[in-house]
Amino acid sequence: MIDFFKGLLIGAGTIIPGISGGTMAIITGLYEIILDCIANFHKRFKNTIITLFPIISGALAGIFILSIPLEYFCSEFPILSKWVFIASASIGVILFVNSSADVLKNVNLKSVLFLTMGIIIAYLLSISPQSDYVVTQINPFLLFILGFPLALALVLPAVSFSYMLFYLGLYDFVIKAINNLEFLKVFPLFLGIAIGTIAFSKLLLRFINKSPQKAYMFVLGFVVYSIFDMIF
Repeated sequence: MIDFFKGLLIGAGTIIPGISGGTMAIITGLYEIILDCIANFHKRFKNTIITLFPIISGALAGIFILSIPLEYFCSEFPILSKWVFIASASIGVILFVNSSADVLKNVNLKSVLFLTMGIIIAYLLSISPQSDYVVTQINPFLLFILGFPLALALVLPAVSFSYMLFYLGLYDFVIKAINNLEFLKVFPLFLGIAIGTIAFSKLLLRFINKSPQKAYMFVLGFVVYSIFDMIF
């Protein structure tokens, strides 16, 4: 039951722009457990299902509970919602750093370089085709491909899944599909997310185990840039 309520927080963090489900998973102490379950589900399938079921159930409940009020809030109060999301992202960074204090202490030059690398890559992503270009060409194959960057946003702590939806021009599309129970419409997207999540979980788990500080600093680079991008 406790894991279900922790899942609610993860779902809320996933759907609110600027907040990351991964960050909430770290705060609740579930991040590496979830990552390990996803990366190695084929080795211990039954235990993975038992472990993840209450977490995923809670996360889905959190997403459904917040989807309708968020759609109304964004459409009726666009400027206010933007600044609320910026504040949420800033709080998310603070919570992420606090919860990762042990890993991020005694930061060295190499780790700072990984932070800088994350900021640069995030910037390069931001100057690619604008979201309207993506929205006007939605089709099943494109949705499947776009599931991979969304999977990366799910796997990386402090990278907002909902912000990535905004960036790709899919936020309104996905929220409306969920509200209208049009699950077939977004099935290719969810399939891409599922496959990408398994692949990226394996890669990130190796990176974290080998160089945790560098991995976390790289992730922070993304979220720091995302805040500046939302402001300017």
